Amino acid sequence: AEDALNLFEVISTLESQAAARAAERITVTDLSDLVKKHEEMVRHYQNEDLDLYFTLNSKIHDAIVRIADNPMLTLSRSKLMMLAQRGRYMAIFDRNRWGQSVSEHEALMSALEARDPDAAKSIWAEHLMNTGLSVKVALAEDSTR
Repeated sequence: AEDALNLFEVISTLESQAAARAAERITVTDLSDLVKKHEEMVRHYQNEDLDLYFTLNSKIHDAIVRIADNPMLTLSRSKLMMLAQRGRYMAIFDRNRWGQSVSEHEALMSALEARDPDAAKSIWAEHLMNTGLSVKVALAEDSTR
C-alpha cells in the first residue's frame, strides 16, 4: 500500500507537469478531441459503465501527456504506468472517489480551455495524489481480507 502511494507521488509529479505544458501548448484540435473524450467518459460514468469509463479516462491521461510533447516525460510515465494500471482501476471501485475523479477531470478541462498552466498543474497533481491515496486504502483493505 505504501509503495503504491510512493508510485503515485511520482506519477502525480510527472502528469501535473504534463498538464501544465499541455495548457500552454494545446491546439484547438487537441482541445476539441479532449472535450469529446471527456464528454464520452462522463456519459460512461453516468451509466455506471466502469470499464468503458476507465478506457476513456486512460485515453485522456495519455492525450495530456502527448500534448505536453516532452519525450522524456512520456517515457518515464509509460514505465511507471505499467506498475500503476491495476491500482488506477481499483481506485474507482469506490463510488465516492469515482465521482470526485470526474469532478477533477471537469476542473482540468476548464483549466485547459483557459490555457492556465498553473491551475492545470495544481488540479492534476491533486487528482493523481487522490488516486494514489485511494489505491493505498484499497490495497490496505485487500490485505486484511
